[in-house]
Amino acid sequence: MNTLRFCRHGALPLAALLALAPACALTLQPAARNSGPAVSREGVQVAVVGQLCTESSDVEDDLDSDHAGIILTVEVRNTTAEPVTVDRDRFLLLAPDNRSLSPLRIGRYRPQSIGAGEVRSFELRFEPYGWNQCFHQMQLRANSGVILGDKVVHPGPVSFVPWRA
Repeated sequence: MNTLRFCRHGALPLAALLALAPACALTLQPAARNSGPAVSREGVQVAVVGQLCTESSDVEDDLDSDHAGIILTVEVRNTTAEPVTVDRDRFLLLAPDNRSLSPLRIGRYRPQSIGAGEVRSFELRFEPYGWNQCFHQMQLRANSGVILGDKVVHPGPVSFVPWRA
């Protein structure tokens, strides 16, 4: 049963809705395993501080029915003396099968400026259909999404194994 589909559409009788309420209120947790923050030579840190990986199967779909949804809370810490710009549309998630997945785009995110010495968090969502592997290691890569002045900085990948809902 795909409880997430029921949570989204809200088309359940009251008794079933109460039984599934905990599934609709899932919160982001620390990863089961996490490599810790990745740090660029310039001093910009990128970390996965919260995540949720949900797996589901839709037997009604004619398409490949297994899929996972991954939500990440990413923290960027700027220890440099200049502001950095973060463009979360440029981040990538490297899946266990070595596919690079871009964040879901609901509209376009505006790049964020993070001042010297500041820390900011933001959420990234990925939904790769046909991929049902919440217990496997993944990597978040900043790709070209962190810019210091006019130069892209490379903090390296953050490896983690998600906690599965």
